[in-house]
Amino acid sequence: MGVREHPVAFAVAILLCAGSAVAGPLHDAARSGDIAQLRTLLDGGVKLDDRDRTKETPLISAALAGQDEIVAELIKRGADVMARNDRGLTPLHASAYAGDLASVKLLVAAGAAVNDSDDKFKVTPLILAAEEDHADIVQFLTDSGANLEQQERAGYTALTRAGFKERWDIVALLLKIGAECQPKDKVDGWSDECSKRKAELAP
Repeated sequence: MGVREHPVAFAVAILLCAGSAVAGPLHDAARSGDIAQLRTLLDGGVKLDDRDRTKETPLISAALAGQDEIVAELIKRGADVMARNDRGLTPLHASAYAGDLASVKLLVAAGAAVNDSDDKFKVTPLILAAEEDHADIVQFLTDSGANLEQQERAGYTALTRAGFKERWDIVALLLKIGAECQPKDKVDGWSDECSKRKAELAP
C-alpha cells in the first residue's frame, strides 16, 4: 500500500520529548517506579504537578514509562489527569502509546478525555494505541466512547494509521468494531486494501 503523503510515525515525535529535559527527583521516581521515594518527596512538599523543561508532569512521566502503581498514587493525590507537555500530549496519550492498559483504565476512570486531540499532532489516544499495536487498549478506548472516525492533523484515522504501519490485527479489530475505510483522496490504494480486508471479515 503506497501513500501520497507519507505519514511519519508518531512514535518518533513522542519519544523525542520523553526524558529530553533535565528533570527533578520526583520525575525520576515516577519514571523508575520508586514509589517510596515518590511518597517521601510529595510528603516533603514537592509540587504534585511539578514540570520539567518540556512541561512534562510526573504523571505524564509515569504513564509514558508504564508505571501504573505510580500513576495510581499520583491520581489518588490529585494529580492533573489533563496536564499537557509542551506538545499538548496528556497522560492518557502517554499511557496509550506505552501500551499500559492498567494506567489507561485508571486515567479514564479519573476523568481523562478519551477523544482529546488538543495537541500539536491532533492525535487521539486511540490513534496512538492503534499505531503502536496495542489491541487491548484499542478495545478499551472504543468501549469507553473513543471516536473511530476522528482524524489527526494529516487527515488520517486510527484505522488508516494502523494500515500504514501494517498492524493488520488492529485493522481487523477496528473494522469489526465499525471503523470506516477512508477514501482514495486521502491515501492512495488504502481504500481498496481496506475494502478487501473488510470483505474478508464478512460472515
